[in-house]
Amino acid sequence: MKKIFTILMLLVFSAVIFSCGDKKAEESAKETKDSVKTEKEFVDKLLPSEVDANTPVAAAELKESFFAWNNVKEVTFTGYCAFFFDEGAIDSIVKIKASPDAKEDLIECHMIKQYPENFSKKTPVTIKGTFERNFFGKIIMKDCEVIEKGKEAKDAGYVDPFNYAGEIISAKDYHDSFYAWVKKEVTVSGYYHSTTTSTTSYGTTVRVDLTDKEMGDKMVGCEMKGKVPDDIANKREGVLIKGIIGEESFGNVQLEECEFVNR
Repeated sequence: MKKIFTILMLLVFSAVIFSCGDKKAEESAKETKDSVKTEKEFVDKLLPSEVDANTPVAAAELKESFFAWNNVKEVTFTGYCAFFFDEGAIDSIVKIKASPDAKEDLIECHMIKQYPENFSKKTPVTIKGTFERNFFGKIIMKDCEVIEKGKEAKDAGYVDPFNYAGEIISAKDYHDSFYAWVKKEVTVSGYYHSTTTSTTSYGTTVRVDLTDKEMGDKMVGCEMKGKVPDDIANKREGVLIKGIIGEESFGNVQLEECEFVNR
């Protein structure tokens, strides 16, 4: 009887160990799966910090990265209301600054409702809104609402738009990341699309447009400093142009002070 009892106990003990082993194996497999999932979810795209002036960047890749924040529709950010007085009510539109003493408005928020209570311009407010457009260095948001007030968001630096997941960021980080490409010198490579010459009272402007392939849509417009080669239409592929990125122009990347690198 004692022998049978011992055998039964050994069987139960083995079953418990086997069950624990299965559970640990399942947990390990889940962790591995989650890790793989996280790695797959991370989007690896061209970032401004990865580009130097002399390394060619494809026109299509530059345009995708330049306009990446335009495709991030909902953003939550923290900043300070640009009131004229020390306090004010958030009406249909409120402008947001990086700090109470900052002179520049970074974001213009069109609110979904009015907030009649007074807000201090020294108290940070967190706002969630939908991107609408950018206009001369300012981000315009619509459908905005106040999420909370009194909680500051620390400046953390560049925010990757391809991997932004709705977390609260500072208004300064949002604005600086949105315009991170502007004033950056780059060399862009592409397929020659066309040349446009415009004459106004300010002078004559010559713009060369690049695309990524023959008959493709324009992607990068380059305002040239010098003469455009007469035979460029016969050598359309692999054009390299160096210039300084300005703001967008007609939905494309605009380069200024441009010159040909290989023509």
